[in-house]
Amino acid sequence: MEETDKKDISQDNSNYRKRRSFRLRTVIGILIIIAGIGICLYPVLRQKQSNDFNQDAINLILTPQPTPVRGTDITKEPVATQVADNITSAPQPTGDEEPATPEITPVEEVEVTPEGEPTPTDQPNRLNNRTVLGVIQIEAIDLIYAIVEGTDTEDIGVAIGHMTGTADLGAMGNCALAGHRGGYSGPYFQNLDKLKIGDTVLITNAERTQFTYKVTESFVVEPTEVWVAEDTGPDKAILTLVTCEDSGSTRLIVRCELESTSEQ
Repeated sequence: MEETDKKDISQDNSNYRKRRSFRLRTVIGILIIIAGIGICLYPVLRQKQSNDFNQDAINLILTPQPTPVRGTDITKEPVATQVADNITSAPQPTGDEEPATPEITPVEEVEVTPEGEPTPTDQPNRLNNRTVLGVIQIEAIDLIYAIVEGTDTEDIGVAIGHMTGTADLGAMGNCALAGHRGGYSGPYFQNLDKLKIGDTVLITNAERTQFTYKVTESFVVEPTEVWVAEDTGPDKAILTLVTCEDSGSTRLIVRCELESTSEQ
């Protein structure tokens, strides 16, 4: 093989390696850009997921619902009718004839589902099949969130979690609620440290009973001090709010006592 041919082959191999290296760098660059976009969008998507979940749950608990028609499972609006329009006039009795009984034409039930309102079977799907217990509102720190059962990552990632095994909302004993101290999904209990003694905490349960609590104390404990969620006895209805403190190394505890109960 002539020297010129050897040089041409060597040059072709070099060009091929350069092209392959360029393509590889291009693919890696595109993947890095896609990963960067994903990282940037993740907080936005998590925030939207949390906002959507909480808005659905809050509407479900706090928005007055139409009264269901007795004997049916589907929400209906009352049908406006006039009784007189549904009574067929009977002939007047003559002589000794028995008075005729008017015939009343029954009003046909019309099923009406308000526009945009889910039927009960739709609600679990809208709320990702989580059990929504109620809503917590703290005006002093501009907080309103849904309360769900459980404190697993997927639960407190979208709402405030009720510690399973503690008292029910508004019940005697110790009802413990846990929430993140801010993050991708929302502020949650971020400003819990700003609460003062006497501040109001409103809890509305799924039956739309509202419980008004007053803050009585605030303190910090170690993560191992689980006594803060233990039963406090049947004499008082206590609400214990739990969140992280000092970048997660300790726990901030806010204790409240039930002051009043009302139906919404």
